[in-house]
Amino acid sequence: MKRKQKLIALFRQGQQDLSDLAASLVPEERAEAGAVDSWAFKDMVGHLGHWQRVLLRDLDGVKRQPIDEANIDDVNAVIFQERRDWPWERVWEDVQETSDELMKRLRAMTEDELNVMDRWPWQEGRPVWKQMLGNGYSHGLGHVSGWYAHVGQHARGLELAVKGAELLRGLDDSPKWQANCIYNLACQYALSGDKEHALPLLAESLRLNPELLAWARQDGDLACLRDEPAYRALYPTDPAA
Repeated sequence: MKRKQKLIALFRQGQQDLSDLAASLVPEERAEAGAVDSWAFKDMVGHLGHWQRVLLRDLDGVKRQPIDEANIDDVNAVIFQERRDWPWERVWEDVQETSDELMKRLRAMTEDELNVMDRWPWQEGRPVWKQMLGNGYSHGLGHVSGWYAHVGQHARGLELAVKGAELLRGLDDSPKWQANCIYNLACQYALSGDKEHALPLLAESLRLNPELLAWARQDGDLACLRDEPAYRALYPTDPAA
């Protein structure tokens, strides 16, 4: 199967996973508003819709300031405030609209177009397909599987994360890509309290991509691993690890 067809399947799966989660909630749960440091489901969906819209504007060539990755929590807090009072119906309509439009754009692209690496400044040397996959599938996968872990449905969250990791790993065999997929799976196991599976996956991801070390050091998803000797061994010269 060509990469484009795999991407289409992933986008479709991401839409279905989000719809399944929404359908599992009662109207009051879907309409509930959370806080900036404790999102409700509606806030998460609004967040996903925002970043999908950013991607659509990127694909249209609309100029923007670089995303401040170092302060991404502050950026997301602003997004939260902008959308916190939106009713559920508007939030859901927005994310459905952006998802459908991204799928439409994906279907219209050729394999060659998806591999272009220098059409827009925001690509930073990455092919178009990776940028589209980020907000078209991977971002949502992380939030949906994380939501299940947050509400105690660990088996369901792990099921989605494991399946997603397998599909994503089949798109690119480079060490950095493989490391990112494995790292995200390690995070899901850690969120579920499964240290036995999380630690070796984390170690493998850091071996493949040492650039992840700094992020793993502060990643809240890995909080349950901090006091484990195997985790501390990843930072032998860091007394704070």
